[in-house]
Amino acid sequence: MSFQSVPSVEEVSKWSPKNVITFLETKKDELFLRDRDIKVFEDNWVAGRAFLELSKDDLLASPYNLPDGPARAISGLIKDVKGEREAQKLRDEDEDDALYFSTIDMLQTPPEYIPSRWDLLLWLQKPPSTPVNIPPAMYNAYFRSRISPNILSQFFVTSDKASFRTWAECIQPIAKPPVIGTTEDSFHAFWDALIVNPFR
Repeated sequence: MSFQSVPSVEEVSKWSPKNVITFLETKKDELFLRDRDIKVFEDNWVAGRAFLELSKDDLLASPYNLPDGPARAISGLIKDVKGEREAQKLRDEDEDDALYFSTIDMLQTPPEYIPSRWDLLLWLQKPPSTPVNIPPAMYNAYFRSRISPNILSQFFVTSDKASFRTWAECIQPIAKPPVIGTTEDSFHAFWDALIVNPFR
């Protein structure tokens, strides 16, 4: 049997209990496992197929009764072998991309008119057609306690499904504008960061 960093499901499914123990021992330092955490698998004669079916809840319960730390570490390792964490990461990235592009499309809708410079402030204060979703931590830190809820809800709403990419590229310069100097060049950099880039 050859160990890779993370072996394939096909390989693990053919393992004997001894192979499972050997694998866990190779991951002992990386996962901060103790000998007694690994011995549980030996005592329960866990072969490869059974190993792949174990969840964190299984490992916390009888007959394994592992502490939370080892249970999380080993169940995470099983997910890595099965490719579940990578698949979830890809799903999260796809969802973030979809949210990002839908927000960008909404923000890039051509204006009904081009405002004069005297009307620019009023135009910039006009809410988007749909409030932009903001990650809860950023929403609470930068907006919730600083802006009236009646005004805030027209522009931004908190959501666990908010796109971090939208936040980083479009909203953060508004929430936390850069510090500027007093030269004309520094003013242009401020204008680009706060106005041009978010509305591009």
